[in-house]
Amino acid sequence: MRSRICTLLLFFGCGPLLAFEPVPARSYTKATADGRHLLVMLVPRSIRGLPNDELRAKYGRSGLYPTNAPNHPRWTCDWYVQYESGVMPTNDGEFVVRVPDRKRNWRQVVDGKYRVPPRPPGVEKLAAVIVYRNGQLQRTVALDELFDCPKFTNADCDGGPECVLDRFSDTANRVTIRTTANGVVMKRTIDFHTGEIFPVGSGEISDVAASNSFKLRPPTDPDGDADRSHSQPVRSRSTRIILAGMVVVIAGTLAFLTLAFVLIRGQPPGPANARSPKLSS
Repeated sequence: MRSRICTLLLFFGCGPLLAFEPVPARSYTKATADGRHLLVMLVPRSIRGLPNDELRAKYGRSGLYPTNAPNHPRWTCDWYVQYESGVMPTNDGEFVVRVPDRKRNWRQVVDGKYRVPPRPPGVEKLAAVIVYRNGQLQRTVALDELFDCPKFTNADCDGGPECVLDRFSDTANRVTIRTTANGVVMKRTIDFHTGEIFPVGSGEISDVAASNSFKLRPPTDPDGDADRSHSQPVRSRSTRIILAGMVVVIAGTLAFLTLAFVLIRGQPPGPANARSPKLSS
């Protein structure tokens, strides 16, 4: 009886951990630094995501729109970026810089039985940063053009390697890309107009240049609304949701384990442990 109670409670208590799913895709708008344009990203119908019929009815297609002019797009596009912190439009609306929607597999964190698969072949040729001009693909820069790819571990490549827009300067036409390999942070800066890649440790975007455009969030922020100042790291809405969900799951698991302990302690002794009555002489 005791073992059945423990098995049942542990199943229901730990089940949510094994059923963890990442935050679904959603439609959103992102303003340029000067607020004159909006980058509109609508979830493609082929992708499972959170519906936003109001945004789709207002704009119709993904693209770049003047603020308060939803019927007059500067340009439209068929591509989509899931994470808002992974894309940046320039003030003039001509260029858009993005990183791929790769995120480290969360099962490594929440599933103790999960085995990280071997590093896939050709991972070094995956895109690190993508540049669009007027909605059309301008250039793609691969991981091995920016980073020392042999340093990426199997865990880094399980869903990743994840690249993040670290700093962006509209005035200098530069963006700094950040990634992590075996726990070590690596950065490279490129000119998104010309495609020039600066050597390691050079081409850094100054605080002044970044503040004139955007000083972007750290790689722990997979998603969130734009903060104009960006003077302090800001946790995204998705990160807060994930952390809150994990707290709820852990609290629920502890409650179930406590209940199991109370029920087991409250069970009457079985026949083998029961005291035999004294025989009267």
